[in-house]
Amino acid sequence: MHELAHRIRKHDPEEMIVPSEGLMLLKAYDKVREEEADWLAGSLLLSRDPLVDTRRLGLSDDEVTAQYGVSKRMYRYRLSG
Repeated sequence: MHELAHRIRKHDPEEMIVPSEGLMLLKAYDKVREEEADWLAGSLLLSRDPLVDTRRLGLSDDEVTAQYGVSKRMYRYRLSG
């Protein structure tokens, strides 16, 4: 989802590698674009309304991560911001 967020925001990488196999590898986004992609990815995976509902219902971290298919790290990131 993070990489998709870069595409949605039309971020241009600072470096692009295209090996002979033809698989394009994008690398080295600046810090601002990385943070923007983190935020957008989290918002797409676990938007505000479901996030508020999980808190209101008192769901555990394990229940939330299982229900929404996100990591505990992502869930905590969303709670913090």
